[in-house]
Amino acid sequence: MVKASERLKEERIEKGLSLEEVSQSTKIKVVYLDCIEKGEYNKLPSVSHASGFVRNYAKFLGLNEKEVLGLFRREFDSDTAYRVLPKGFKTNFFSRSFYFSSSYRLHPFSIQIRVYKSAS
Repeated sequence: MVKASERLKEERIEKGLSLEEVSQSTKIKVVYLDCIEKGEYNKLPSVSHASGFVRNYAKFLGLNEKEVLGLFRREFDSDTAYRVLPKGFKTNFFSRSFYFSSSYRLHPFSIQIRVYKSAS
């Protein structure tokens, strides 16, 4: 089975390009390009970053983007790679808003710290 990671690496080597040269042209970090070529997509920031990087990399190398993305999707399972909680574990904690008064609302993903100075 052909993998997107192998296809991209083979094409880069065939064209005689280094990862640094590809990085300068595509603006994708060398670390991310290396992860893509190794098939370590779970080390990329997100699923959308992974597919976007693969698309841009394939386009830069002159490969058919749809074909490479198809190989990528077959090779990479985003559900298992980016799952933080076990599949059966669900929580509604972050879907609620927290209210402290009628005019003060704390966003569930923000942390607010208040510092009070003593009167010394």
